[in-house]
Amino acid sequence: MVFYARRIRSLHFHYEGDLFNIHLDLSIAFLTRINQLDAFLSLRGLTVDAGLIKFQHTTLRTLSPPNLEDLTVTQVTLSPQEEIWSKSSLETLARKSCHIKTLVVEGNHTSITFNVLPNFSKVQNLTMYFRNPTVISLSLLEQIASSMISLQSLEMDLEPAEFKNDLNSSSCQFMSLTDLVVSGPLQSVGKVLEVVHAPSLCHLSLGIGIQAYGFDTCTSIQSFIPVKMIDKVQSFSVSSARYTIQRPGPIDFGSRISPFIIFEQLEEFDVHVPTLRISTTHLAMFLNNNRYLSNLQHLTLQYDRPREINQSLSIAALPLIADACPKLLHLAVSIYDPDQSEMRITTRSAHNLHTIRFDPLPDWNESTILATALSSFLDHLFPGLIDSDYWSREVSCASRELREKWWKGVQDMIKAHQIRRV
Repeated sequence: MVFYARRIRSLHFHYEGDLFNIHLDLSIAFLTRINQLDAFLSLRGLTVDAGLIKFQHTTLRTLSPPNLEDLTVTQVTLSPQEEIWSKSSLETLARKSCHIKTLVVEGNHTSITFNVLPNFSKVQNLTMYFRNPTVISLSLLEQIASSMISLQSLEMDLEPAEFKNDLNSSSCQFMSLTDLVVSGPLQSVGKVLEVVHAPSLCHLSLGIGIQAYGFDTCTSIQSFIPVKMIDKVQSFSVSSARYTIQRPGPIDFGSRISPFIIFEQLEEFDVHVPTLRISTTHLAMFLNNNRYLSNLQHLTLQYDRPREINQSLSIAALPLIADACPKLLHLAVSIYDPDQSEMRITTRSAHNLHTIRFDPLPDWNESTILATALSSFLDHLFPGLIDSDYWSREVSCASRELREKWWKGVQDMIKAHQIRRV
């Protein structure tokens, strides 16, 4: 018993109705005995999901894991009294486990529960998923910033939440924060960006919810990106939040997304939106006007099939990207325009792109001639290519199998070019 108990490193509680109630008293006695044996000294991870309130006054209070590092709490809807009990249990864990570095709180909590979070002062990674319509005080961010002075990563899903501006100062000082991920309605995301001061921020990811047809994912949020973030950000992504209600109207790349490139140290730029109006000409102008893109190592331009094919990228976009981004290592791009006129390069470049992913390839015929042309084109443009792939949008199994077989031929030809060159 003691031999195995001293090896407990993770623990997961899950409520399954009456089954848990039957064994509750036994579990409490069992955990009490383990505590007496100091077996929880090795416990590093604790996950408590649905039904927490059924046992938190007993089982959670029984736990004594002084070296706990990762805590995840997922909760279903609670009554006001149950929220108070939940708050009490989290406060107990915060006192007993003062070394927690990763904290995830998800579910239908209210501000009663979230106000406990500043008690976890050693946390470095904090994730908060708000799952019920509620009003959250911005002072919560202020409290987290002042108490979690080692916080490096902050992720917030604000889907149904709204913020109340009750800050004592104009901003929240997150001096150690390097990663910020915010998703939710435009107004809530913008409010967070307005008040977060993070001089060491390197990675910024925004997921914007779309509320109605014609809502522009990217419009307006540019105004929320503070000047204080421009110098240090190395990775920036913008996407539509996963709970999008309706399909939006097309986003114009030239006027909406182009102005987003304001970060001087940018190494990774990801755009993943439902609809995008972008032509190869638009892209050429954009690349020519942005000197900061010369440091890019990762680039993603993914969007769904547009109504007008000529308002999407063709294969001619690849040489433009190669010229403008000489340090690029990974590229994911959606190409719908079937134009093949630029699929010819006679001089092999020195570009060192490692991976390329098409999402998807245009509606080409699966001919051997085209496979030969494409493989030669990619080999001349990216001679250091290690991996190439594509995402199939084919509907029928027969079409998908044909396209997969054709693409396998393209990959084999690229490898043959490289072997021959060596």
